[in-house]
Amino acid sequence: MTVAVLGATGMVGGRVSAEAAARGHRVLALSRRPA
Repeated sequence: MTVAVLGATGMVGGRVSAEAAARGHRVLALSRRPA
C-alpha cells in the first residue's frame, strides 16, 4: 500500500513515515521544504 504523509520532515510525520516503511508500505513524503 502507498501511504502519503503530509509534513513528513516534521517530528510526527517523520515517525509515521519510518513506521509505515518498517511495516513494508511505500511512503510518499510530502513537505513544504526539502529534507
